[in-house]
Parts: sequence; C-alpha cells; structure tokens
Amino acid sequence: MPQHDLEERITSLEHKLEFVVMRDELAEVIRSLHLRFDKLENRFDTLENRFDTLENRFDRLENRVDANGVRLDSLTVRFDSFVDEQRLASEANGKAWEKLDGQMTVAEADRDRLFNRLDAIQTALENRGIEVD
Repeated sequence: MPQHDLEERITSLEHKLEFVVMRDELAEVIRSLHLRFDKLENRFDTLENRFDTLENRFDRLENRVDANGVRLDSLTVRFDSFVDEQRLASEANGKAWEKLDGQMTVAEADRDRLFNRLDAIQTALENRGIEVD
C-alpha cells in the first residue's frame, strides 16, 4: 500500500471521526435543548395553574361584588321605602296634630260658651237671691 493511499485513508478516518464527534456533540445539544424545553413547559404549566387559580379567585370576588351589589340595591329600595313611610307618617302626624289642634280649639270655644252660660246662670240665680259657690 502506497503512502498516499494510507494518508487518504487516515484523512478519511479523521473526517469520519470528526463527523462522529460532531454527531455526538449535536446529540448532546439536542438532549440539552429537550431538557430546557421540558423545564420551560413545566414553568408554563405552573404559570397556567397559577393563572387558573387567580382566575377562580377573581370569579369568586366578582360573585361577592355582585351579591353585595344586590344587597345594596335591596337596602336602597328598603331605605327609599322607609323614607317614603316616614314622610307619609310625618304628613299624617302633622294632619293629626292639625286635627287635634282644631278639636282643642273647638273644645276651648265650647268651654268658653259653657263658662259664659254658667256665669249667666249664676248671675240669674244671684239676682233671685240664691247664693251659688
């Protein structure tokens, strides 16, 4: 075998060896990339779970806000109703006082007439000589 053939074979073997080394290095790089992608996927899964948890908490808070809104609406209606009742009661109370005041005025006028009549009777009796105490 001539030296030239031997050199060509050595060169060929070196190229094959370089190719094998490169192929093994590439395989290691690919394995490393797969591991990194798996870690990223786990992180995304964790983030997705956290997002779902936050979304559920937000939904619960939103439901509580809606429930409180309904309660506030109910309280507003009840308060408005109470205000109307108080206004009507106040108006009725004012009318009741006006009516009572009118009755008292009538009673006072009746009392004045009664006393005037009693005075007239007393005077008439005294004019006839009858003492009245």
